[in-house]
Amino acid sequence: MNQNFPTHLLEEAPAKRIEYFKDFSVAHPFFVAAFKEIFIRITNPSTKQIFLVYGPSGVGKSELFKKVYEKFLKEYKDQMETDHCIIPIAGFEAIAPDNGKYDWKEHYIRSLMALNEPLIEHKIDIYKTINKQLSNKERQPNRELRRSLENALKFRKTKAVLIDEAQHITFNGSSKTAIDQMNLIKSLVSKSDTPHVMFGTYEILDFRDSLGQLSRRGLDIHFRRYDIRKKDEQEMFIKTLWNLQKHIPLSSEPNLVEHWKYFYQVSVGCIGILKDLIATTLEYNLQENPNLTTLTLDHFKEYALTTNQTYKLAKEAIEGENNVEINNRKNDDVAMLLGMPGIEDKIADAESKENKGKRVDKKTSQVGVGVRKPKRDAVGDT
Repeated sequence: MNQNFPTHLLEEAPAKRIEYFKDFSVAHPFFVAAFKEIFIRITNPSTKQIFLVYGPSGVGKSELFKKVYEKFLKEYKDQMETDHCIIPIAGFEAIAPDNGKYDWKEHYIRSLMALNEPLIEHKIDIYKTINKQLSNKERQPNRELRRSLENALKFRKTKAVLIDEAQHITFNGSSKTAIDQMNLIKSLVSKSDTPHVMFGTYEILDFRDSLGQLSRRGLDIHFRRYDIRKKDEQEMFIKTLWNLQKHIPLSSEPNLVEHWKYFYQVSVGCIGILKDLIATTLEYNLQENPNLTTLTLDHFKEYALTTNQTYKLAKEAIEGENNVEINNRKNDDVAMLLGMPGIEDKIADAESKENKGKRVDKKTSQVGVGVRKPKRDAVGDT
């Protein structure tokens, strides 16, 4: 048996074996593509400084967040040892609001904590006197925290800020507030000159489309689930499942690939959900029986999501994918919006006529006068 995990784990306690599998990150094609795209964009700054990484729940966005964060720490390890002020990457999770409105004060505090900023609770507004003279509507709350964050990002030479569960920032109840939220992010990125990578579900698309300037400054990275209606993606999913089963630290390798259709259905094609199911099944069964040698399909069925849960996840994923397709405008849509209906069609017609004329001329020049055109003659009885 070719095991892809360290064989000494079989002699370890269940907790060690469980920890190994939970920490293992399977490098499947969609994950690798998204990872490379994020890393390239951050390390090669341009006018695009707001990156939206979106996909269905359970696709593995949090794992992607974690791996990008770890990669930056590894890449800048030597610089951090030389200059202790440098913090190359900062990351935190956007917390869902309690009252339906995103808490920006909490956002700034968590950002500063990610940058190891001292004395966060003692930040002061140096423009406090001016701020007091303004009306309540004109005042800028949390000014001292925001200014501290802008400065910290500059002084720490931070290459990027990662925000997980970024769709929570969109929870504000009105389109106007959504625009205000996006303006805050855009302004913070501009003032600090620090790219922000926002990981979220498809809900973040409405956030993006609420502000035209974000489209100019931003870049989308669609981290998709696998769709087995496409042959190549079906093969990718099966190969990823095989890779996961090779890393389950048991003496006898479970045959998950044999039941790949079942695992696809209960994970709706999301590798994050798939890995969570395997990890949960392994954990509970090893804790119950430390001498466990393998896992069967029945073991997994006990801990899989219910049919109602998977149906809801699948529905949300498909609706999100459809929303992406709908929002990907075509050139004709832009032409119509700019008052240019029919221009593309006229250009295409002109090119078609020109090409057709060229083909006729070429054909005519090749056939001499009096020469019969080649054709199939009738044969047999007439």
